Amino acid sequence: MRRDRKAKRRRERGFSFIEIMLGGAILALGILSHASLTVTNLSQTSFNDTRRHALAAAEDKLEEIRGHAFGSVFSHYGSGASASFDVEGLEPATGDKDGRVGAIRFPTIGGALREDVHDRCLGMPRDLDHDGVIDASTKNTSYACLPVLVEVRWRSSGGDQRLQLAAVLTAGD
Repeated sequence: MRRDRKAKRRRERGFSFIEIMLGGAILALGILSHASLTVTNLSQTSFNDTRRHALAAAEDKLEEIRGHAFGSVFSHYGSGASASFDVEGLEPATGDKDGRVGAIRFPTIGGALREDVHDRCLGMPRDLDHDGVIDASTKNTSYACLPVLVEVRWRSSGGDQRLQLAAVLTAGD
């Protein structure tokens, strides 16, 4: 009977200090883990939103290029102010030479459209005038297909980011 009273008193006393501290530590660890996951999720969501924004800008620029008469695309976008563009809401990458986020690139050497350019992103070298020969002559006005790369480079909280969108334009586009 005496043992029954002692056991009953132990059960009625409640939790020990160590049990309370251990429970608190487990609870705190759970709260910190949840907070960390929430912050990571918010950061990833922001990154994805920025990347979607850059992709939409690159797609819009490519559609704008396709909207030009095929024979004048290179002369219009091949150099000068039309070869780069801004994207509202994005800051240029660190050390960007022209201070603009977007760039349009063609297979050129010294500003001349050429077939003998080695550029994996543009699928080069390639027979641009469809004469059956890849040569070193200028194709500024005689191209039958035109590889183009639209690139967006911007600065984000996670560092410099880059997105590239490549296409090959033809007279039928």
